Amino acid sequence: QPPPPPPPVSRRDTTMEPTPNLQTATEQNQIELTSMDLNISLQTGDFGQDTSNNWSEEIGIDWGTVSLSELDAFPTVIRNPTLEYPRELSSRGIRKVEVKLHILVDEQGKAYLLNIIESSAPEVNNQMDDYVSDVRFTPPTLQGVPVKSEYLWPVVFQF
Repeated sequence: QPPPPPPPVSRRDTTMEPTPNLQTATEQNQIELTSMDLNISLQTGDFGQDTSNNWSEEIGIDWGTVSLSELDAFPTVIRNPTLEYPRELSSRGIRKVEVKLHILVDEQGKAYLLNIIESSAPEVNNQMDDYVSDVRFTPPTLQGVPVKSEYLWPVVFQF
């Protein structure tokens, strides 16, 4: 024998019932803005004429980098662009250029030139900023976490 049918559902008309009065919370917290004195002193002079690119020392920036000796492993080059061979070197028979670069490698492996420490051919120095910005490294890591690292990078270009 089947169970009895369910009781009939009655719908009531709610259009005439009063609606509750809604209120929004409008509590406003006072926000106080403060400024911080950085106490940075810059040397006077024409910064546009500086070719050393050693900005970190000039304005005293701490990049928050981890030293190379603290890293899990040395960053390795994964993309190495080509360098245009200067004609001045060709005419002098120079087929090899050695440079030592002070670079910063960020958490994504992007490199930034901070300074040219040594160069066996100054003719390539004006290309170093573009060259370094096109190089990609494996990200430096400390205990498996990507970090920034700053170090000296010896590079040999053979033409």
